[in-house]
Amino acid sequence: MVTTSIQVKSDEGFPGGPVSACVELPSGCSAIALVHESGSRMAAQVYSPGRIAWIEDALVPGESRSYTVECGEAGSAGVEVTDSGEGSLDISVGGEPFTSYRHGPEWFRPYFHPVLGPHGLPVTRGFPMVADVPGETNDHPHHKGIWSAYGEAGHIDNWAEADTSGRTLHRGFESVESGPVLGRFVALGDWIGPEGGPLC
Repeated sequence: MVTTSIQVKSDEGFPGGPVSACVELPSGCSAIALVHESGSRMAAQVYSPGRIAWIEDALVPGESRSYTVECGEAGSAGVEVTDSGEGSLDISVGGEPFTSYRHGPEWFRPYFHPVLGPHGLPVTRGFPMVADVPGETNDHPHHKGIWSAYGEAGHIDNWAEADTSGRTLHRGFESVESGPVLGRFVALGDWIGPEGGPLC
């Protein structure tokens, strides 16, 4: 059941990557595929009402491609976001581990670790989550993967990990979404001071 057509064109060239477009889809069509004029199928994903996303290949200057949008899977492993229920939200891309969002109460603040690049190679160090990794320094134990913090929030240090530091406590997930093109989640957290009072 064809619902609409899309043409992608690049006047200056496009290196390839995520693309989105507004389309009109029939009611209940949550899994979609883009069908190229050659007949090949590519996964696309509805990620907000009337908006789809897909990964477009590189385009040379002046090149264009035409697709029809169809309801139905295109067979892509995509992005899987899974709540382990043990203080970790695990994220895989194309069936391979990418990272974990660690949000347990034992941590001063949530963080992503490990973060794995192409071929499963880590782009974050192991310390302090993994002790004694050859070639790694053991400084700054509060530097855990990728995280968000500020040196001062309401006159409280919410960067370091000391008795006088603030904390970011995970409250829950507003949403967790997996899909053939993208995965995402919205985490809610409370920033508190060393005595437990709210900062933000």
